[in-house]
Amino acid sequence: IISNFEQHPDEANMEDYGNALEEYLKKDGYNFESNLSFILAGLNFDEPLDKKIKELSGGEKMKILLAAMLLSNDDIFLLDEPTNNLDIEAITWLEKHLKSLNKQMIIVSHDEEFLNNLTTKIIELDGGKIKEYNLSYYAYVKYKELEYTHALEAYIGRSTTKDTRKCQRKEIKNQARNKYCTKMGF
Repeated sequence: IISNFEQHPDEANMEDYGNALEEYLKKDGYNFESNLSFILAGLNFDEPLDKKIKELSGGEKMKILLAAMLLSNDDIFLLDEPTNNLDIEAITWLEKHLKSLNKQMIIVSHDEEFLNNLTTKIIELDGGKIKEYNLSYYAYVKYKELEYTHALEAYIGRSTTKDTRKCQRKEIKNQARNKYCTKMGF
């Protein structure tokens, strides 16, 4: 598109040219090939670039999608299980690369180590309520375990107190009944 504008400039397409150039620069278009090579190497994608997508495995297709997202240079990234289909080396590279981008990210992952190495804020949706925790993943897990332990102890304490009072009332009734029976000569 840009080269078409540059080869056939006129006033009618100057605004379109400006918009296309702005987007091209935002996406670091002049460095596209070197950025693509860098990202694909980091993800351990070894297939020839002229290979058809339909000939790639599922894991290779996922790497292509991940590379496309990383190349997009968007303000926020949504990563859904980004470590699936990646080996340890590629996961380590991805963590380092994502940290270097300094971008906002929403990450959904079962890879706890990956989450812990990248997250500084956890947003929890529980029972229709949203809570924010400015913690790493492991710190969040410890906090939730402690929260659960306190809630359990409080529940057990209330139950124990309630049960104790119930038992005390039964004992008082039994004592009163025994006293009455003794008084009546039973």
